[in-house]
Amino acid sequence: MSQQLADHYLSAFRMRAACCRAVQELSERQPACIAAGNYEELIELLNHKQLLVDQLIGNDGTPQNLWQAWQTDRDQLAHEERTACEAVLDETESLLRQILEQDAASTHDMQSQRDTTQAALSEINHAGQAARGYESPYEMSVSRRLDLDL
Repeated sequence: MSQQLADHYLSAFRMRAACCRAVQELSERQPACIAAGNYEELIELLNHKQLLVDQLIGNDGTPQNLWQAWQTDRDQLAHEERTACEAVLDETESLLRQILEQDAASTHDMQSQRDTTQAALSEINHAGQAARGYESPYEMSVSRRLDLDL
């Protein structure tokens, strides 16, 4: 019984670790897309990440159920089996930390680009307003086209 239980948990934990590795690899590619301004690829990458996260979470509450069952059952496992499962859980936790750090850095980069773009647009808007300030009201009402019918 203990071996079947250990195999069940080890398989589930390894599958979750593999999903986390895939998400982490995608998170590593994000900064290059952001730096290059390749938003089409970034959107594809983020969609793929979302699919993996959805798979990781599941629709049936699997992570929560799995974690609760693990908390209940882990003391029934032999030391070696429990240690093997905990090693995979430690790896998964480390991957999740890396993902959070990478995503926070990517979010910061995107916010910086947004702020830079916003400042540039504001400067362009102010320059246009300043240029219009030098135009006389008479010039604004006169058509700038030559009237050939005159």
